[in-house]
Amino acid sequence: MTKSLRNGDNNNDDDNDNDDDDDDDDDDDDDDDDDDDDDNDDDEDANRGRIVCPRRTRAAQAELFYRAMGRRTPKSETKLVAAVLFYGACGCSAGKPVVGRKENRTHHPVHSSSLSFPHVRHLFFGEMCDATCSPESIVVSGFVCGRTTPRLRNETSRKYYRCTARNYAINVAVTQDVIPHESHKSMPIYEQFKMRFVVPRNNSIRQNDEQYRDSLPNPETIPRPNGVGDSVRERGDARFSRARREAPLAGRMWRRPNGGRSLGSIQLSFPSQPSPPPPASLLTPSGYPFAPLRRDYTMTDQNLTILRPNNIADPPITDMRRDEDDNAREIREGLIKDVSVLKEQLPDFAPGLAIVQVGAREDSNVYIKMKINAAREIGINVRRCQLPNTITEIELINKVTKLNNDPNIHGIIVQMPLDSINKINSHLITDLVSPNKDVDGLNTINEGRVAIGDMSGFLPCTPNGCIELIKRSGVPIGGAKAVVLGRSKIVGTPVAELLKWHNATVTVCHSKTKNLSDVVREADILVVGIGQPELVKGDWIKPGAVVIDCGINPIPDSTKKSGQRLVGDVAYQEAVKVASYITPVPGGVGPMTVAMLMKNTVISAQRSAEKLFNSQWKLRTLKLNPVRPVPSDIDISRSQEPKSIVALAEEIGLLSNEFSPYGSKKAKIGLSVLQRLKNQKNGKYVVVAGITPTPFGEGKSTTSVGLVQALTAHRGKNSFVTLRQPSQGPTFGVKGGAAGGGYSQVIPMEEFNLHLTGDIHAVSAANNLLAAQIDARYFHESTQSDKVLYDRLVPTIKGVRKFSKIQLRRLEKLGITKTDPNSLTEEEKRQFARLDIDPNNIIWTRVVDINDRFLRKISIGQSPTEKGKTRETSFCISVGSEIMAILALSTNAEDMKKRLGNIVIGFSKSGEPLTAEDFGMTGAMAILLKDAIEPTLMQSLEGTPVIVHAGPFANIAHGCSSIIGDAIALKLVGPKGIVITEAGFGSDIGMEKFFDIKCRTSGYVPNAVVLVATIRALKMHGGGPPVTTGAPLKKEYIEENVELVRKGLPNLRKHISNGLKYGVSVVVAINSHSTDTQAELELVKQAALESGATDAVICTHWAEGGAGAIALADAVIAATEKNSNFELLYDLEDSIEEKINKIAKEIYGAGQVVLAEKVQKKIEQYNKLGYNKFPICMAKTSNSLTGDPAIKGAPTGFILDITDIFVSTGAGFIVPMVGEIMMMPGLSTRPSIYDMDWNTETDEIEGLF
Repeated sequence: MTKSLRNGDNNNDDDNDNDDDDDDDDDDDDDDDDDDDDDNDDDEDANRGRIVCPRRTRAAQAELFYRAMGRRTPKSETKLVAAVLFYGACGCSAGKPVVGRKENRTHHPVHSSSLSFPHVRHLFFGEMCDATCSPESIVVSGFVCGRTTPRLRNETSRKYYRCTARNYAINVAVTQDVIPHESHKSMPIYEQFKMRFVVPRNNSIRQNDEQYRDSLPNPETIPRPNGVGDSVRERGDARFSRARREAPLAGRMWRRPNGGRSLGSIQLSFPSQPSPPPPASLLTPSGYPFAPLRRDYTMTDQNLTILRPNNIADPPITDMRRDEDDNAREIREGLIKDVSVLKEQLPDFAPGLAIVQVGAREDSNVYIKMKINAAREIGINVRRCQLPNTITEIELINKVTKLNNDPNIHGIIVQMPLDSINKINSHLITDLVSPNKDVDGLNTINEGRVAIGDMSGFLPCTPNGCIELIKRSGVPIGGAKAVVLGRSKIVGTPVAELLKWHNATVTVCHSKTKNLSDVVREADILVVGIGQPELVKGDWIKPGAVVIDCGINPIPDSTKKSGQRLVGDVAYQEAVKVASYITPVPGGVGPMTVAMLMKNTVISAQRSAEKLFNSQWKLRTLKLNPVRPVPSDIDISRSQEPKSIVALAEEIGLLSNEFSPYGSKKAKIGLSVLQRLKNQKNGKYVVVAGITPTPFGEGKSTTSVGLVQALTAHRGKNSFVTLRQPSQGPTFGVKGGAAGGGYSQVIPMEEFNLHLTGDIHAVSAANNLLAAQIDARYFHESTQSDKVLYDRLVPTIKGVRKFSKIQLRRLEKLGITKTDPNSLTEEEKRQFARLDIDPNNIIWTRVVDINDRFLRKISIGQSPTEKGKTRETSFCISVGSEIMAILALSTNAEDMKKRLGNIVIGFSKSGEPLTAEDFGMTGAMAILLKDAIEPTLMQSLEGTPVIVHAGPFANIAHGCSSIIGDAIALKLVGPKGIVITEAGFGSDIGMEKFFDIKCRTSGYVPNAVVLVATIRALKMHGGGPPVTTGAPLKKEYIEENVELVRKGLPNLRKHISNGLKYGVSVVVAINSHSTDTQAELELVKQAALESGATDAVICTHWAEGGAGAIALADAVIAATEKNSNFELLYDLEDSIEEKINKIAKEIYGAGQVVLAEKVQKKIEQYNKLGYNKFPICMAKTSNSLTGDPAIKGAPTGFILDITDIFVSTGAGFIVPMVGEIMMMPGLSTRPSIYDMDWNTETDEIEGLF
């Protein structure tokens, strides 16, 4: 018999509502009882009296019954909601009433299946077996038992169907409820139904029922199909019982006699006397073969397998296209809901599908239009990339690569064939599509996954659609014999693999297969995709087989307007008489293929969205093997083989287009990641500062790296450390490196300390280009007339004279609205051309990234070619350049360009500020910084991620890494992650600027401060001998001296109070050294807690790596979970003097601030120019809380002298100078360069430490 798939009752919503009639009380009581039953999964009677079945099965069974009667489904008659198929050997334990009126309820449930089809023609009774129905299939066996006439009784919304069969009268009520039962939790997402039989009032067995039963023939005299009779005799007859019951027949049918036996989960009953079947005239409708409809079931691994007699003929079927469309429509409706959920969770998010088409074939246009319409209906954004047929292979490769890298595209399909006049390898193109976006499932990686049973990739659309159609036919795939005719990459091979992994026994055939028809005839499931019109004939097909025809072939047909029609690879008119299910051509597999394409696209989008919801990294950390004594930093660095930077980038959630590797150990991170993650919540934000340091430093960088290693590698937290890029000057001077130290450092340390990705060089180039332009412009203005100067600034090129964009902005600044260079007046030309630079008031200096003391003051323009335009100037170290501060404080590329243009390089002779924009330098500097604005990704010794970006000096600038680097890190770690960033020097310098400048600019709220302290520094502040670089430490620092530590504690207390002023938690990290004693460490810990620190932790991360900072990590996690009451120290509306006083008195402990006379004059000028709204960036010594580096401890009430002041308008802060601050360091007598070398034999750098 042939059946097709339907989606069930799509228009039944009203029929499923509960009514308010008297039967509701009965139903409610039944619900309570059923719920009690549900609690006991082991009770085999728990599910009796109801059945759970998905819509697809109900629909399939409905069609089965119609086809059995040789009737087409009515299209215009009144639609009824459900009919009931009775089956099962009824019985249940006492005390579990299921059906009947409240006062006359019995305990004999009848298993049933709700069928949704338009019109009830026949009611089926028959062979009964008591089985727990699987969600995947329905146990059903039955005989035709007479014609029925439905009668609809409208009582509120519940529908009753009166079905009569001779003298029987049974009314059935159907309710629709979700059954919360453990055995159905893994059921696919379909509606679940609970069926219950209700005894209607005034309806009982008629008086002549027993007489009718007595007239039934003996069952042994009724012919049966081969095998059926034996099976019935072995099991006993479980159909009709002769014994009359006292209770009404409806909902009860009979008792389960004694003698039932169990076979797995199937209950078989043996009545004391065989019960006769209905007369043959009732069993067999006119024109239908004399054979009872039969489904015999076996239980295997809780899956029901259908065994169908081969001798039951099937009636013809006409057309089933609507069924296929319904299946595809049902999938699309589910996808619409999925997309709606995505958009509710992420309002700016939408699935994106790119369709790449080469050429303009008409058939391709039709297919693409169909896909576009389906996608738009679901809510998928479609980007059609139609390329000319002249495109070359490399151009197509570049196009597909761009789509792979587009985060808004979740699926890519390449429409075949490629209609190009050039030779293009189509397999290369399909393999070029990223496996994560290959929604066609044609990439070799996805195909390979299917071959090994890995369904984590994308399944090919047509094969997956075939499997879905087979599933919806209701015929189990597991254990079935499946034949696939055709072995193409697109259909045959993958569908065979899918059938194999669905536990079918698969045979793959092709045009060279011998005895092809015999092989095909063995198939329970037949999939054909061989490309030969109507190759498979009806007599090739096993009766009852499922046939999926994937072929589509044009053949001549004079009756068609086009002169041809489309047919499949199967002779449909022949096959339809034999197969139990067959797909038509066209309209069969096609709609499901498109539906599967849409499904894959939505799945890809869901995976992309899931990364936003679940941002937990799958980070593979590197194992440390610390040794004692601890080797040099460079030896430790070389002992660890870093991960590939590409692997690290993927682990932390970066897409391939969001980073650019510089070699194999470092990479630039693109700013596009911020746009992709704009809806991602930020992680926690922690700054690492320190107490007033010794010249050796107290290990803030080491602590920062060790802390992140502990958080990530040992506590499983997504965490980043963001660090400044070290200057080459100190590297070759004193420090020898700034990558951390010991087993808590950034690797490879050589690359970290030397050049890195060239950001400092880019800053130096931009800075010096501006300096060169300033002096060149001064020279040209001094040696040229107004006309010549103007003509050279706005030259005529090929007869055309026009202003550049930046020149138009200069005109706008001057208030000149003209845009034609020839229309300006002489005065306007003069104003435009002359900046009137005051050479004695040029404040911009050149920079170099080395320590060079002889560049602190120089004279330039000494060459005769400069015509005596000499002037005195100076050099600054590169990291002290205002451009470095701009790089660190910019929030995006446009913000950086604006800040670059705002740089004030000096003043005109009339006192007007001159900016980089006036010199036409904004765009040129931005070009040099185009790559420098991207942070650099590296890793720690334990393989945890590190961002290195910008390196402004802390004493003359704000001393923090970039806002952009922090922003990217905060997004990548997700809301549960932690970002650790470092502020230079002590809390009085780096931390104060971090809060009042960096956080004010970025808007990010810090959650905690980690304050690094050492016993060595506290001894120095307690009165210990001076600590100088290059000289060995005195014995006070290497022997226990608790009293000296106690005297130095006021410095620690002051720095703790500085952090608390900003309303954030302070965790003290005591960076332990081998010479520290337990008494000294415990004293510091106790003092920190008494001073208000949230926690104080002794750390050994230098010697042990992340394992030595686990306690610190736990303390930081706890601190960040507390609410932050962060507040800034001052308001920007405060005057410049007020802001300076607040910093000096509240952070340093000063009693008075004294401004030099020239400082007061400059402040007056700044007020006039509007610079008074800038924050303050104090430039003072890092070796003391005061302006005198020799004063240690925590003095109070001292006088702070402000000797000079300047403004960094591009960076956006004012810099008061406290004493003499060196802008250019110098080399010592024995700098680190003496120990540095390049071993050309080993290709290793020596001397870094």
